[in-house]
Amino acid sequence: LFGCPVLPVTAQPVSNDSLVREYFVRQEAEQPLVIRVNPFEAEFQVRVTGPNCEPLRQSELPGNRTQPVFLYIDGAPRERQLDILVEAPLFTRQTRFELEFSRLDVRDSLSEKLARAYQLLSRGQEFLEADTAANWSVKINMLIQSARLFEEFGMEEHRLWAWLAAAHLAHFELGDSNTALDWAGQAIAAARLAALADPAFAGQVLRGEILFQRAERPGAGTAEHEAARTALTDTSRIAGLVGNAYEQAWALFLLGEGLAGAGEHESALARYRQALEVAEQRDAATLAAEIRKRMVAAHETLGDVVAKEQALDTMVEQLAVGGAETELVKGLIAQGQLYLELFRYPDAVAALQQALEIDKA
Repeated sequence: LFGCPVLPVTAQPVSNDSLVREYFVRQEAEQPLVIRVNPFEAEFQVRVTGPNCEPLRQSELPGNRTQPVFLYIDGAPRERQLDILVEAPLFTRQTRFELEFSRLDVRDSLSEKLARAYQLLSRGQEFLEADTAANWSVKINMLIQSARLFEEFGMEEHRLWAWLAAAHLAHFELGDSNTALDWAGQAIAAARLAALADPAFAGQVLRGEILFQRAERPGAGTAEHEAARTALTDTSRIAGLVGNAYEQAWALFLLGEGLAGAGEHESALARYRQALEVAEQRDAATLAAEIRKRMVAAHETLGDVVAKEQALDTMVEQLAVGGAETELVKGLIAQGQLYLELFRYPDAVAALQQALEIDKA
């Protein structure tokens, strides 16, 4: 089998920045196919191509790490092989994808309505080139229509995924946190009632992020901060129970961010340390580097030069092993600046010279 040369295909990270998986499936003649991609500890997009690398679908929910993506592939006159490429710019050592395939037999008005529900769900999650509020609103409306159609068929899990996708887009693309929070809350309650653990967890993750961003707005009060802390604490606890270390680390990191923003830097450091321990267990290099940066800033605010130097040294060491070069350059510059403040001029020159050499390369 030979894949289309859209992206490098490998079972390992193709660089420090992305992970790619490739799958193949046969589509029967005249039979629509629904492809469902379930992620674990990954932010991802999916591309589906047909014979001769004909592009068929490209889908993603920007910033999503817990919700599945659905792709509706129209039937073709002849049987064909489909090439499915999943690219994850954010991944961990435990990242995996599970694919499910549903072959639709469209014969009457009822089966046409079900196919329509899948089509709307798929189109609502398609990659969007023209990033405008109007286009995102259209996609959200498609997802809502899809949810209502799935409700008619008693397909509660699909209904909840459609609502959660709509809530995700409402928050991250339209900035409508009130609507997104309401929809996420309703989805969580319905998922728990139906004993659907995955949508309930995805809703909890989304709810925590929404409340965190609301608490970070200028003028946010005590109630907003408390709501965010409670939600993120719940997310971290549940993520630990279900074994999703990335979401656990991310929730702990956001808790630290909220505490640092409130001036509680000692408490923030405690959360950062917890987040870093979990992130490093999963080799989540990007998140670990960001946590270390925030720890350096917290030590600086507290005036602890020794701890700041130790955190910077460790951060640079980790970035030199497997981090992005741009972040390594920034770390070396920060290290050089600290050495200058400590009058350690040879060390400062060495760090800044190394940063310059990497930047030139």
